Amino acid sequence: MSIDIFRHADRALMVMLNGMNREFQTLGTEIGFDELNVMDTRRRVNAMYARMDVLIRREYRSVARKAYMDASAEAGKDGGVFDAEAFVNGALKAYDPVSDFVYEREWTRKRDRLFESIIATERGNQEMRKNLKRGLDVLANQVR
Repeated sequence: MSIDIFRHADRALMVMLNGMNREFQTLGTEIGFDELNVMDTRRRVNAMYARMDVLIRREYRSVARKAYMDASAEAGKDGGVFDAEAFVNGALKAYDPVSDFVYEREWTRKRDRLFESIIATERGNQEMRKNLKRGLDVLANQVR
């Protein structure tokens, strides 16, 4: 495997983290909670997490495509024939479905926790900014 895949993965990670950072900053400037807009706050948080999920999955797929292309190129250098089916089967064999379950549950838990922390604080409050930063940090750690 070439070192290029690691560069590609690092770039993808930066794209994801920058996108997440933008989403949290936008949410922090747009959101204003009071008793009358609980549903709007929940809708905004859910929409933000949905947009981040699309971004993250797109970047994960780009890393997988890069790994596939690298493996294909390596096989071609040796004069061998790249067995795409073996590559895919090997990747699926190494996949642990428990990881997906845990990732999804943690994603939902973190989203819900952020919503709860927003409705528990006042708009513009230092505590809200701190909660948004904490929400971004824990999600960034999960994505890494």
